[in-house]
Amino acid sequence: MKEEHFSALFDQMIDENGYRNNANKHPAMGVIKNRVLSKLKKLSHADCILSSFGDCNEIINAHSIQNNRILDKLSVNGKLIWWDNHSLADDNIEGRNKATTFKGFCKKHDEIFNPIEHKEYIVGDKEQEFLFVYRAFAKEYNFIYETQKFLEWYDEELKEDSTAIELYQNVMMKNRASIEPGRADRQEIGRLRNKIRLADINKSIQKFEHMKAGLTANLSQGKYNKIETHVFESNAINSIACSSMPYIMTDLEGNSFNRQLNIPAFLTVVPQGNKTFILFSYFKKNKYFFEKLVKQIEAHSVEEIEVIFSNIIMKYCQNSVFPPDKFDNFNEKTMREIEWITSRRTQYPNEKLVISKINLFS
Repeated sequence: MKEEHFSALFDQMIDENGYRNNANKHPAMGVIKNRVLSKLKKLSHADCILSSFGDCNEIINAHSIQNNRILDKLSVNGKLIWWDNHSLADDNIEGRNKATTFKGFCKKHDEIFNPIEHKEYIVGDKEQEFLFVYRAFAKEYNFIYETQKFLEWYDEELKEDSTAIELYQNVMMKNRASIEPGRADRQEIGRLRNKIRLADINKSIQKFEHMKAGLTANLSQGKYNKIETHVFESNAINSIACSSMPYIMTDLEGNSFNRQLNIPAFLTVVPQGNKTFILFSYFKKNKYFFEKLVKQIEAHSVEEIEVIFSNIIMKYCQNSVFPPDKFDNFNEKTMREIEWITSRRTQYPNEKLVISKINLFS
């Protein structure tokens, strides 16, 4: 099981209940994480998303970003930085054989992705572009079921006398930290919030199942043109890779085109040779929503495009990798800015897409 998924999600939920989600800044979070992770090992979702193709064999740890062609280029001595569910850059050095993996395919059906696993990307190759999209979707599909399991467990945990939140309070008191008046009532508030989250997740699962049915049917029939992909080129060399399914709210001018956050895009960043390809994809039926944003991006220089997609990655994406020394030359102010952007919980209507000049491609 990928414990990092649940660790990041638990941090987020504690943070939303009024606590700082950084174990390095207070010993309480370390205690809670150990307690939570010991119970989460049995909550993994392991299932082949292509089981409808038949004859599944053993479920494997499938890489959402290609191990043989991409991760090996970014890694040093087999290690790299993996941003998964907004883990901070300096907290997440991972081995390339584990980074970006999820239990979403059996060994047999994972071979369907050989055209992107073993072959270089060719601009305009519809099959490869479709497979990149399916890969990003599959990881999110797997994660949303893990999230459902987590929320169901968390709801039960909040009903117990010795809850994670009470544990946090006890540790805080032992360390003589201040506790806000009325903090004990947050247990009930947390339970109500959790029920809302769980209801939302269950609705999202219905949407994901609908997307899965369409994507899988198109895959089996070779209807790769159901996906629209715009390709941008960066001069970066083995500096970043990404496979994610962002829900972007606003364009570069702050116009909200996806206010309900129900229209997904897909972002794949592929380092290859002396350049890096940025594939921005979406369902062709949703072209109307993304047309203006794409035209805005196309009007910018290469470096400006890198900054635009850096903001998308920091604000919306949950599965990116970097060389292990990527952030060594970033100053403290820049790292604080990255932390602030990646830890934000709220997306604001009319907020411009680009809020930072940070370039993750440089």
